[in-house]
Amino acid sequence: MVSRFGNKEQAAAITKHFREAALIELGFSEILGSVEQSEVTRLSPGLQLWSVIDRAADECRILYERTFTPPKGQGTPLFHAQAPLVKDKKGNAAPADAIANGLLDFVANTLQMLAYRNNWFQGDQLVLPPRIASTEDSTFKASAHAYFASAWDALLDSSESLRFFGKSLEEVQAPEGDKRRAFVFDLDLGPALFFTIARLRQHQIQLEFSMRYLVETSAYKFGDPEKTSVLLPPHGYVSLDELVAVTLLDGEYHYPVEDDSSLAGLSLRQWLRAYAVLKRVHYPDLTAGAYGGEVVQVDCTKLERALTNAGLRDSVRH
Repeated sequence: MVSRFGNKEQAAAITKHFREAALIELGFSEILGSVEQSEVTRLSPGLQLWSVIDRAADECRILYERTFTPPKGQGTPLFHAQAPLVKDKKGNAAPADAIANGLLDFVANTLQMLAYRNNWFQGDQLVLPPRIASTEDSTFKASAHAYFASAWDALLDSSESLRFFGKSLEEVQAPEGDKRRAFVFDLDLGPALFFTIARLRQHQIQLEFSMRYLVETSAYKFGDPEKTSVLLPPHGYVSLDELVAVTLLDGEYHYPVEDDSSLAGLSLRQWLRAYAVLKRVHYPDLTAGAYGGEVVQVDCTKLERALTNAGLRDSVRH
């Protein structure tokens, strides 16, 4: 192993990685095993699904009632726009947004697990079982899915953080007679926080630019590289995606988009144009949310013709 990986340090690192990966896999297996042993699995898969949905809907309703302030007289409910908090019976406060996101994750993770385990897919579409009326007992038992979905999320987030911000993962021995197992992730989440803040800010800016241009360019006719020649940005655009990307880089980050310095063989605006053309030509419905994760087949002749019209020369198209 040492000769293959170069030195003892590299061999030790890959050995550590394999050991930690095995522990993470064990953790996911333990969660699934615990789900199988819970009372909720005695319900039919369809009843499990609709009980989970009904439970989440009830909790969303309660969250709505606690988040919106009933008006004193006639009028619409007032929403606390500045980070509304919800308090429990003991006075502990939690952000309403975080609770709503948790409910969404709970439903999504449970739906994903049930769909794959019961083969609810027809081709590339997910087909849910017919509506089943849930009962008070079934919605109570559905809380087990919420618990295990939270554990799944925690393990998934920790395992992903370990790749970039982690130091080690260790299994902790439980006290004698306790059959439970515990993993301890030693993570340095300081840098992760700054990355998260930067990414959220970037997404906010991108959304802001996109919404503004959706309004301002509603009558704008983007060039169609399959039919006509289109100049490179900022003199022409083939899609809203390209327009937003160029404007965001130039106007917000002050990056000289018109600078044709080479980046791995292409200038920045050529890279933007190439990806915009690829998306427009081979998946025009992607912006409408029609993409389901399937592999997209590329017609090279059709793509090369569009790239030529889009301003990419023979020397850079490939």
